[in-house]
Amino acid sequence: LSRLAAKEAFVAGRVGPLGISSTEAEQQKVDREECFRTQIGALLEGGVDLIVLENFRDIDELLIALHVKQSLHHCPAICSFAVDEDGLLPGSVPLEFAFQKLIRQDAEMLGVNCIAGPKVALRLAERLLPSELPLAVYARARVARYSYCPNIGDLSPVAFARMGVALAERGVRIIA
Repeated sequence: LSRLAAKEAFVAGRVGPLGISSTEAEQQKVDREECFRTQIGALLEGGVDLIVLENFRDIDELLIALHVKQSLHHCPAICSFAVDEDGLLPGSVPLEFAFQKLIRQDAEMLGVNCIAGPKVALRLAERLLPSELPLAVYARARVARYSYCPNIGDLSPVAFARMGVALAERGVRIIA
């Protein structure tokens, strides 16, 4: 439906993590590669121009998804991690290390889903740029755990728009 409605626009298909570790997948007899093959294959069959691999916390799982995408199609993919305020992945893995692994596997674009809001997104972008590859940042305007915070005005539409401009000025290429 998106392809029909988009006409001349690009259509992206989003794929998230399965949320199970390699050990859990093995114990439950889940073939993570086949799960991603089914999802990504369906999106490609539907006519997407871009695959967004987003909200991943496990570098190995994201590498599996990227490998599957590459084996199915040459369209670009954004490889994006969901990070907390510290910008670290589980096991205290720095984003820079995870990004280097993705670059070695021929990732086309890197991304960060900032689950802690736009201020953290800006701080992480400053840390990650300049980057070898285009950087996408998904900064959420509202964060559930902050919804009763007295300074909620910091997450207003105007403040969020200013953050978007600041991200672009620092070199972020995709802002959502």
